[in-house]
Parts: sequence; C-alpha cells; structure tokens
Amino acid sequence: MKTSLAISFLILALAAGIGWQDEHRLASSRERHAKAVKQAAALGISLNSTQDNDSVVITKRERKNPQEDAQRAIAAFIAMVKEADDIEKSGGKVEAAIGRKIMERLTALSVTEGEILVSGILDGNELDGEYREGFISISMLKLANNGPQTALKLLPRLTGVFHDPEDEQKCREAVLNTSLTAWSREDPAAAAAWVRENGIKFSEALTESTKCGILSGAVVVDPALAFKLIDELEIKDSGQAVTSIARAAKTAQERTATLVALRKHLPRIADESTRRAASEAAVQQLAFSSYKEGFDATQQWLIAAKLSPEESDSFLTTMAYANVKGNVTQWIDWLGENFPEQQANGRISLLVHDWALADYQAAGNWLAAAPAGSAKNAAIQMYATAVSKYEPEAAAQWAMTLPAGEDRDWTMKEIYQNWPKENPQGKEAFAKQHGLQKNSE
Repeated sequence: MKTSLAISFLILALAAGIGWQDEHRLASSRERHAKAVKQAAALGISLNSTQDNDSVVITKRERKNPQEDAQRAIAAFIAMVKEADDIEKSGGKVEAAIGRKIMERLTALSVTEGEILVSGILDGNELDGEYREGFISISMLKLANNGPQTALKLLPRLTGVFHDPEDEQKCREAVLNTSLTAWSREDPAAAAAWVRENGIKFSEALTESTKCGILSGAVVVDPALAFKLIDELEIKDSGQAVTSIARAAKTAQERTATLVALRKHLPRIADESTRRAASEAAVQQLAFSSYKEGFDATQQWLIAAKLSPEESDSFLTTMAYANVKGNVTQWIDWLGENFPEQQANGRISLLVHDWALADYQAAGNWLAAAPAGSAKNAAIQMYATAVSKYEPEAAAQWAMTLPAGEDRDWTMKEIYQNWPKENPQGKEAFAKQHGLQKNSE
C-alpha cells in the first residue's frame, strides 16, 4: 500500500509518541472546512464554525448515555480526518499541527470509542483508500492492546477491506498477535480457550509466534501455566516456546518463578538434545534480562536461583562485554572468585578482548592494576591480540610481560599476523627482533 504523507506522519507518531512542536496552524480554506462541517452534520454532529479552523467543537447536548457521547466524538474525529484527506487530495499539505490533534484524539480513545471508530469506518464511506486502510490498521492495533477481546470480535470484519491482500494479512496477523498477548497478561486461560475455539477460522494468521505471544503474556500471571499451555496450544517448536516464556520474565521474581517452572517442564521434553537446548536458551534469556538491572541485582537473583552446574554453564555463555560493560570489573572479579581457574580465565580473557576493542585505555588501566596470576596472564593475551590491529608496539610490550613459554609465543605470533598492513617495515622489524618467521602468517 502506498502510504500518504498524513498516514506516514501518524504511523511515525504512534511509534515515537506524541511530542511534536506546534509549528503552524492548519490554513484550510473555507470551502474545505464547510465540506467537513457538512459531512459532520450528515453524521448528526453540529460544529461551531466560529472557532479556529483546526478546532472541532461538539455543540453541547444533553448527555443521554456514554455510547451516544462516544458516537458523537467519533463522528467529529472522522470529520477532522476527512478534512485532512481532502487537503491532500487537492494537492495541499497537511502540517504538523493537525497531525498532532488527530493523534492526540486517536491515542486518547477509549475501548468503546475505538470500537465505534472501526465500525464507523467499515460501515461508512467517509474515508476511502489509504486513509481508510491506515486508520483501520492503527485503530485496530490500539484496540488490540487496550481492548483485546473487542479487537478479536472485530477481526472477521477485516476480510476484503484492504486493496493489497498482503497488507490485509499483515494487519490480521498483527492484530491477532497483539490481542492474544495482551489478553493473556490478564487471563491466559481465556486467551488459550479462544485459540482452541477459533484457531481453524484464523489458521492463516494464527502462527506459532502468535501462540508463543500467549505464553509470554501468561508469564506475568503464572509461569507454570505458560509452560502447560505449550502442549494445550499444540506448539510444535518447544524450543521457541520455552525461549519466549523465559524472554518475557522481566523481574527477579518472574525470573525465579519461571526457572522453577522450567525445571518442572523440561522432563516432558523427550528428546535429550532438544531438552538441553531448551534449557540453555531459557537460562540465557533469563540472564539477558537480569543484566539490565545491574551487577548487584543480578547477584541477588543468582543467589535465589541456585543454578545447577549445567545452568551455570549456560549463564556463563551470556557473559559478553556488551551485556556487562557497565560492571565489567565486578564481573571479572566474580568470575575469579566463583569458578575454577581454567573456566574463569577463559571467560575473563574474552571479556577483556572485547573491552579492549571498545575502550582499550580503560581495559589497559584495569589490566595494569590487576594482581599477577593466571587470570591476568590470560587477559593480557587477549588484550594484546585485540589492540595489535592498531597499536602493535603497545601490544608487544604487554606480551613481553607474560612468562616465557607457549602463551607468550602464541601472543607474539598473533601480534605479527595482525600487524597493520600499512606498516610493512615495522612488521618486518618486529619479526626479526623476536625471531618470528614469515611462515607465522
């Protein structure tokens, strides 16, 4: 679907939130405004034309019921959108001010108003083409998040609405996924029951990912139920399902409860390799979530979690510099205090390597102050290797602090191989100084 300027503006606003500056007032002509007023009147709305052109004011009436109030508000909203549509069709420019007002009203709609808006657009002919499809998509997605049951009720009506079948399919899938995920945060059993009852009707849009969205929502309510629903929803990829559940656990309490439920669920996976892979992927997701809360919070969670040796191994695979860069020195100390020397040194050296690539000065300062020992030697190897691509002389100085032997020899060869190509004379001099042969490359 070729998206108009106004719809592009609205979609971007939904993603970024409402926050434009009011750059200009909408300078609409009397003819266009009169047309919008006439259209609104046809819908039972009386507008005060003495107000500014970008203001739509509903004449005060006796409030009979919320439904009627909502209908009037939506009719006024459609009239305002139609006016913007007419401006574009006539070659005019819809500016930020009117876009802001439209978005403010759209995002403020209640579930009842959202249902009336979608139904009104589907039933009427006030909007057509790109505006019609754009506002149906945006309104349905907002409903899916705030009123999932209402969105699911309206979902069958999207058939044949879009000019491009691919756009329609994407919209249906997005609405279905968002609705079921949002519903499952409140009542996962009900969301799952809806899938069992309506799955065949929406089979083309009800993907494995959508079903996993229900599991993700269920974590907030009951992680044990989330695992139980894997079988009930007939999810074939158990690994994806388990990963989705673990990824949804955002707090320490949710992570711990999810881990407990995971341990009970894993024996149900018959294939050993699948079971191991599911366990590893789940623990990794829990680790990624914990890192976001900082070193101390992650430490507290690890104490409560009481990871098994296998789970600890899975946790360690996530300890990359990108995940712990805010507390890298604390994690290095933790590794040395809690794991066997060889295992700790291997992970420390990888951390220092990536740290050196990101901030070689900070990594070098830490390395200079680190106590002597095998952990420091392992870190020196990886640090020298990392910085050798742009500071080979400094890398060589670090390498020479290593005890004579295989580790130093290996590091020297790595420095030689990584030597900058634009300095061949320096590379040759380095090889001669340290007795390296050209076949080291």
